Amino acid sequence: MKRTELAWVTVPVLVILFTSLAYISGFAYRGTRPILNRIMLAQSWDGVDQAQVNTLIGVYSPSRTSYTVETQDQFMLYPPQSANTNLQGNDNWLSIKNETGTNLPDVRVEIGGMQSIGASGSMPALEIQHDLILTLSDQAPVLTGTITNISNYTISDAVLVTPSGWNILGDLPPNKTTKVNITLTNNFNTTSTSQYTIMTTLGLDTYAYSNSDTDQRRRASFFQANTNSSSGNINVNSGVYLMGWVDEIPAPAGLQDQLFESIDTMLYFEKLTPNLKTEAGTLMLTSSIYAWESSLGDSITTSYYNLSDDGYTMRFQPNLPVHFSKVDWLSL
Repeated sequence: MKRTELAWVTVPVLVILFTSLAYISGFAYRGTRPILNRIMLAQSWDGVDQAQVNTLIGVYSPSRTSYTVETQDQFMLYPPQSANTNLQGNDNWLSIKNETGTNLPDVRVEIGGMQSIGASGSMPALEIQHDLILTLSDQAPVLTGTITNISNYTISDAVLVTPSGWNILGDLPPNKTTKVNITLTNNFNTTSTSQYTIMTTLGLDTYAYSNSDTDQRRRASFFQANTNSSSGNINVNSGVYLMGWVDEIPAPAGLQDQLFESIDTMLYFEKLTPNLKTEAGTLMLTSSIYAWESSLGDSITTSYYNLSDDGYTMRFQPNLPVHFSKVDWLSL
């Protein structure tokens, strides 16, 4: 004040100070380390030690640079569908197979940008024990028994999926046992099998979590992407499946010679094979215990526009070895 000649010093100092603050805050906002968002879909079966795993890896970079993405456990890297295959500055996808996995060198990422990479392989399956019994009688089949998580990981928001419906089991921490008692009825109500209804039942309503829970938003988007269909329905052909989320198992993928942060999400399915108990006399076999296949393959499930004028064949058979001598009546 009243010493305007000092402006020759104070103005440059203020410009340098606030410019530095702007650059520092922008740098801090983007972070200092790259982040890997690793989302896995794991599928396993009763009595099989390994689970089949498909992984989507999102590489976020706070600066413009190149990374070498590497995997372990013999996981193979590949370009995911509809993703940018021009990762390395050319039209080629170059990956190098080694003794433990695969390396993808020179993955270029812009400032605050992200690149998507797919990976597939196998991992040890979760240890799940069950004593499920499917009882057939003159009434609708009933599935009873217990399921125990004897692994070292918590299965969050577990669900028992059958052709008859999606049954909420809740969280299954290590050594937790849950009881099952489900009637497998005929399921012909398309409203109950709509993707929106099922996602709402599972607590994966994308609208409810759009501004709050980022973990639920990520789960909802991943579940929706894996179960999307042209009809908007999720139909289970046959079988009994345990489904849940596991966030404690890291994907065997990272950045070579680079510190990074990671966010891991796994959607886990295990197909359970219940024991069959058949009572004497007449048996009622509902659609929930049948598997079906079509001579048109999966195209019949997409749209009736794909049906041929020459007709097609559909084959139905129980998904467990049911023995009977004759059929009294059949309803389609």
